[in-house]
Amino acid sequence: MIERIVENNINFLTSCLYIRFSIINIKRETSENGIKIKLEFKREPMLNDGFDYQQIEVITDNSQSELLEVRGKLIIQSAKVRDKDIIMYIDLIKNSVIVDEIYNENVLREFELGDCKNADIIFNEIIEEGKK
Repeated sequence: MIERIVENNINFLTSCLYIRFSIINIKRETSENGIKIKLEFKREPMLNDGFDYQQIEVITDNSQSELLEVRGKLIIQSAKVRDKDIIMYIDLIKNSVIVDEIYNENVLREFELGDCKNADIIFNEIIEEGKK
């Protein structure tokens, strides 16, 4: 089903970061526009930063072959840099990892499929730069 494809995509996007997201709960609702699926994830290893358990909502067509919309973000890491909260998260529609300010929607950097190692490097550089 689509939830296993989503889970595999997520874990491919984060494979070079040694972080894994496992589905722990699935809730389905069928509507006239498609199927809405709420997926609850557990992030491993647990970082105790408030994002070890996360939820996203995926909307697919009735055949469950295409993602139409994804609501919510799966946060890989977060950090406080001066007065800003910086996050690294997964964008399933774009199949990318994004480094962003959490409340500003100011995308600092976007990394294409398979480029998560550079996302980790940039995330850590932003944190180090903020400490200066």
